[in-house]
Amino acid sequence: MTNPDQIAATLDAGAKLTVALNDYRTVPDAAAVQDAAARLRAVTTSADLYAAYKRWAAAVGEDAMTQRALAPLLRERGLDSVKHGTVRWLGVRLTTEQGSVL
Repeated sequence: MTNPDQIAATLDAGAKLTVALNDYRTVPDAAAVQDAAARLRAVTTSADLYAAYKRWAAAVGEDAMTQRALAPLLRERGLDSVKHGTVRWLGVRLTTEQGSVL
């Protein structure tokens, strides 16, 4: 089996440029990095998150589950919460459909 260095050594200049461009395209752009950083800093209270969930459920005609039932499902999906007086969900930022932060 040929290793990647051997393959790269056999490529002509045009092919090397194509490989470099394809590699560049896989690197997240600055906007994506900034968005990810903003999500990491985002914090939403449990009350605000639950209110948004209830609005969504009503809008799509679903019965909203209780706040107590929703929390474990959020944790199963990788969200973390902390309690300092009130429960806050880390990495959650509520926005409008137009993208404005609530």
